[in-house]
Amino acid sequence: MAPAAELASGATALHYKQGHLTLRLPPPGHQSRTPRRQMRLPAGLPGYYISMRIIRSDGRALPPAPRGRTIYLRGSHGEDLVALTLTSGYDPKRGRLRYGVIIKNLRVRNYRSKRAGLSALVTVAYRS
Repeated sequence: MAPAAELASGATALHYKQGHLTLRLPPPGHQSRTPRRQMRLPAGLPGYYISMRIIRSDGRALPPAPRGRTIYLRGSHGEDLVALTLTSGYDPKRGRLRYGVIIKNLRVRNYRSKRAGLSALVTVAYRS
């Protein structure tokens, strides 16, 4: 994890926190956002690194992606089916990190939203 290694360059310890989100697919051609979650971090934090790892219904995880990068879930013929993007914002006064995932259903026609089985594991690295 290269960005986390950069955070660890100081003399202080590196800390990790994790959060879990269940992802529901919107109707085809639409976009939705998971409810915003909050995580407490130290107030006045100098910097943090946040990434998400998508866990499929079969239990396999995709490689981690940082905030702002879009992950595309592809079908058997290589077409893009779902686009997932991690968003976050930090309030330095209150020491709260808000995060969520934007989900775009590009092509999935026949689906059951509750049975999609997608979840995201969000990991935050910071030093204090």
